[in-house]
Formats: sequence, structure tokens, C-alpha cells
Amino acid sequence: MRLAFAVENDDELQSIISKHFAKARYFVFLDVKGQKIERINSKENPYLGTHGPGIIPQFIKDNNADVMVSGGMGAKAIGYFNDFGIQAITGLTGNIEDNLPTILSGDTGNNTSCTGH
Repeated sequence: MRLAFAVENDDELQSIISKHFAKARYFVFLDVKGQKIERINSKENPYLGTHGPGIIPQFIKDNNADVMVSGGMGAKAIGYFNDFGIQAITGLTGNIEDNLPTILSGDTGNNTSCTGH
């Protein structure tokens, strides 16, 4: 399974989850098998400052993610991810490492869109 995290800094598992996925400076991709991380790869957000509908979900899809994790995202973005077969997980804060056990357990809580979108 490949997890994509929208993050503020490029510090692998210590990267802080972005409050909004489209405003993330980086995306950290984790390849996970069971409970074990097999690979970590980060990429700069090539669309930072650009707010074209669907371009970041397409970028995440092109990077073969199964799950997209962020602090928040709008309903349209969640719809794009759903259409691509990518699970959107929102409402998380803190760093990747602290949230990973919850995500891997499947207890992702309330995944609602940001207000104002």
C-alpha cells in the first residue's frame, strides 16, 4: 500500500501534516507492507500556489498512492480522490510518525471536507 501525506516540511516521518493538502510544500510517500515501512520518498508540491481543480489529485494518482492523508481538503478534492479510487483521510495534525499507527489500524476517524470549499 502506498500512503501519500501532505506535509509542511521535508523531514521523513517527522514531517508535519499540512492543514490543507493543496497548500502543502511537500508530499511524503510511504510504501507500507503490513505494519512495516518499506520505502519513504518525498517530492516537492509542483503545484504550490496553483489552484487548478483536480491537478494535485492527478499528481497523487500518477504517484500511485492508495491513500491521501492531510489536515483538510475540500469536497471537490475528496470527490477526485474517490473517483481515482484513492482513500482520502483528513482531520489529522502533528507529524507522520505519530499518526501512522492510527492510519495503519484503519481507525481514521471523521473524514469530512474543509468548510468554505
